[in-house]
Parts: sequence; structure tokens; C-alpha cells
Amino acid sequence: MKLLLSAGDVGEQRCAICERKFWLGPATAYAISDDNVLLGETCPACLESGPQEMERELEWHARMSRWVAAQKEEFAREGFSEVPSLEEYLMAERVYQTPLYRSAEEADAAIAAGGPGLLDEND
Repeated sequence: MKLLLSAGDVGEQRCAICERKFWLGPATAYAISDDNVLLGETCPACLESGPQEMERELEWHARMSRWVAAQKEEFAREGFSEVPSLEEYLMAERVYQTPLYRSAEEADAAIAAGGPGLLDEND
């Protein structure tokens, strides 16, 4: 445990273990390996879960990171056939103005009921 050195360090952070956001106050617990490699700040929920659960959480995130890396490599190999221009993107921002659904729960319910989803062809 350490005392933060600067008030600028206080605020919302991502936990180095679970990657969820948490409020970092004046004290923080750092995740540091046995080889003295600093992973980052650790949230109170991970501290409460204990070392075995923290290890399982890191292993899960490591597996997901490898999967995401493999997907990104595949995308890079495939290349991009169509990419909107910045002007098209900014125009869409002005036209759409708000998301189609107000929450992830509302989107899940609408899509389950046959409503439009992210990967639908007709937008």
C-alpha cells in the first residue's frame, strides 16, 4: 500500500487485475510481480476477493487478450475494403445525435425481440 504523491493521481482508474473502473483515493494498492514489475493499481473489490481469485481473474484476462490479439491479427491480414471518411463519420454523428437504445439492457431486449442490432445489413 502506498500514499499517492499527487492529487492529480486521485480519480477514476482501471484496475490492473479485473480492468473495471474504480475510484482511486489517496491510498492505493499496487499489483507488483515477484520480479518487481508494476502492473498497476488494484481495486478494493479485487483485494477483497483474495489472491486466488485475483490470479484466476488475471488468467482469464490473459486468455481474452490472446484471443483479441489473434482476432486483430486476422483483421490486419484481411485488410479493410471499406472505411468511412472522417467527414462521413462526423456527418453521421450530426444525423444520429443519440444512440438507438438508451442502455445495454434495452438494446439486448430489443434485439432479442427482433429489433435492429449492430451487425444488421440494413441500417
